[in-house]
Amino acid sequence: QESAGARGTRRQSGLSQNAPSPCCKQMAPEGAHTSTAAEDDGDTDCMICFETLDSRGGAVPLPCDCRVAYCHHCWDRALAASISACGRALCPSCRSWMHVDFDAAGGRLLFSRLQGGSGEDGEEPQDDWRKRLYAKAKPLQIALLQRYGAQATASADAIAAADSSRAASAAQARGTDAIEVQEQEEGPSAGVASTRADPPRCVCGHRLTCTSARERVLAFISEAPMPTPPTLLEHLMQRPPIVCDICTRQVPPRSRVWTCENGRRTVLHAVRYDVCEACFAFHSFGIEIPSDTGEGAGDEGEGSLEDGDASSEEDKDDW
Repeated sequence: QESAGARGTRRQSGLSQNAPSPCCKQMAPEGAHTSTAAEDDGDTDCMICFETLDSRGGAVPLPCDCRVAYCHHCWDRALAASISACGRALCPSCRSWMHVDFDAAGGRLLFSRLQGGSGEDGEEPQDDWRKRLYAKAKPLQIALLQRYGAQATASADAIAAADSSRAASAAQARGTDAIEVQEQEEGPSAGVASTRADPPRCVCGHRLTCTSARERVLAFISEAPMPTPPTLLEHLMQRPPIVCDICTRQVPPRSRVWTCENGRRTVLHAVRYDVCEACFAFHSFGIEIPSDTGEGAGDEGEGSLEDGDASSEEDKDDW
């Protein structure tokens, strides 16, 4: 997860088309309209991507009074872009303020029209959606890591057993030692290649990819609208403003981080989703890795997560 200063540099230009995640497919508005001409017409196109609604999983039942059609994927990304731009989830057509929630049991986003419409009286605290969504997604993310770890362990055991069996059979045929044969032959048996575990998944349904903290910083800088001064770059490399969304600790500069490949393109984690290598190893395989963060890092990370204390973000506003 990136700090608050990073959010102002992204705009709705990021609405490119990727395959919708399972979470996006199951988005459900609370108290939304259940029938419109667009929803009943299978030939209607999404107003953003212009793909037929049938090919995109159908139209989103909108929680506002709009009579236009959006596919689940574009609706999700439009709200995420709105949050990045102004800190609020706004309908892309009528600009009504949306209340976004997450059903952890069903693994889906929930939408409702924020009471008060678009006036100051109906404004929801800007830090509330982050705190609520990330807190509700955390148990599910931990469960997904545990599932991945179990699958990866079972897959490794299956591959090791197959290799051992193959080496024993080859040794018997050659009249040599099984260990010697296994050392000579590289790679797992073709028959068990399909048993390899699937990549770890984020709560949004996309993959978590492992990268270094340095690469994570460089990837963001490459997307910045203006060149980054060398002094700021050096500061960011020494103190990456990246917070683990499980333990809320700041990621150490020489460590690795697992980040969602979906980036900021979902309202579920509109400021990205990151898991430090210590949390990944512990929740996936039960391995404890000593933290390299200094004293008080957890408090600082939590300040970034909630984004409620302006002073905790003051040194990261340029990020």
